[in-house]
Amino acid sequence: MANRELNADAVNDLLYGVLSSLYKVSGNSAAAVMRMAGKKMLEALKEDGITLADGGNHVEEISAKMEKLFKDAKFCDSFKMAKVEDGVNVHVTNCAFWGATKKLKAHGVPSYACPFANLGMAVIQEALDKRSRIDEIKPGANEGDSDIHIRFV
Repeated sequence: MANRELNADAVNDLLYGVLSSLYKVSGNSAAAVMRMAGKKMLEALKEDGITLADGGNHVEEISAKMEKLFKDAKFCDSFKMAKVEDGVNVHVTNCAFWGATKKLKAHGVPSYACPFANLGMAVIQEALDKRSRIDEIKPGANEGDSDIHIRFV
């Protein structure tokens, strides 16, 4: 397949359309769909060489591998996950999907569908054997940056 650049505005419009429609049809149950999507994203990353060692507390190691993959794909400029007492914090800079997140928030759709947050929940489930939920997604210091807290439940 030919290497091609994607139009970020078009991708964000597509994401906005799908995610706002899912929320309109499913309401708060849309989060359950995205939890499943996070697991599928993790499966795809495993096919791209991301490994999760069994039984270790290795969120930071996984984060470094994922950051390289995401930067190479131009999904963001940086991606960091860190385990904290009550969950995992994720920091993303210059997120390629920020336009969709911003538009969803402006139209009253809660933060349930961040690909990075949903992927983080899948990593927590598999690497730490814990259930979790998105606690908060808030803008970072610059446009396109976000700080995500995923809380253990």
